[in-house]
Amino acid sequence: MTSAEIMRQQIRVTEQNNARLRQTLMRAIVGQLKPVEFTDGEEYHQWQFRQVKLLEAGLILHPSLPLDRLNSAVLRFREVMRATEIRAIDTAKNSNSMRTLTSAVHALAWRSGVGSGGADACHWADGYSLNVLLYVSLLHMPSHLKPFLSCPRGNQVILLLCYHR
Repeated sequence: MTSAEIMRQQIRVTEQNNARLRQTLMRAIVGQLKPVEFTDGEEYHQWQFRQVKLLEAGLILHPSLPLDRLNSAVLRFREVMRATEIRAIDTAKNSNSMRTLTSAVHALAWRSGVGSGGADACHWADGYSLNVLLYVSLLHMPSHLKPFLSCPRGNQVILLLCYHR
């Protein structure tokens, strides 16, 4: 049993609600915010790239199941990631980049593990280093949307996370 499953059981989140939450987070991460919600296009581009980096961290860098780096889904994901470094990806429904990103993310998240008997289970990340990355990203998120919403004690929280490793 992974730490994520233990936590889910401890806070009494049903598997159905967990699946809904994962789907909602996935949609939010891959571009539900529009460029008009940012002060300029560059800020939107930076935000979008950070979201793709979070997906990379959870699905490729710190996976809960071992992953072959030459996996076709990994290669497709990295291709979209390189394109995102250059410019913001088009998040329209019929966008080639979004279709590629979505198929790669689904392939990585829903792959079957050894001994799983072919059962579908979502394999997001597991581990302390990713959790710290997620907490830091969440602490910084409000300041990117509206500067006046920045967390005044965010740096203190980040330092505490780093020292308690």
